[in-house]
Amino acid sequence: MQLEISRKADCTDLDLTRLSAALEMAFADRLDGTVSLALVDDQNIHQLNREYLNHDFPTDVISFPLEDDDQLDPENVIGEVVVSIEKARAEAIARSIPLIEETLRYCVHGCLHLLGYDDQSEDDAEKMKNEQERIVALAFS
Repeated sequence: MQLEISRKADCTDLDLTRLSAALEMAFADRLDGTVSLALVDDQNIHQLNREYLNHDFPTDVISFPLEDDDQLDPENVIGEVVVSIEKARAEAIARSIPLIEETLRYCVHGCLHLLGYDDQSEDDAEKMKNEQERIVALAFS
């Protein structure tokens, strides 16, 4: 996996090098291609959530898988993961954990969606959360 990060929110308190390394290590053998990661504020993710998912509120993470067609995408971009840094920062403070840990959690969640994980049913949500937390724990062990 290759990661392209764009920042549309203040990320000065986030170690992007460590975040990128953790994600690339976790998904190196699972995602073959490039993932675009957008770090945004609540206003931007709210707009995307409303426009694409018909949910009129800001959320923590949204994934946009792209079609696996080399002719449409010669650079092999798998999809985009959009993370609200504002949500991650607020949750990290509330849980007394590092911002990078909560941000990584959201990024992992989004990447799992790109792999086909779903969290619509209780059972699927539990499986996805277990895998998400396993990956986050490995990154901080």
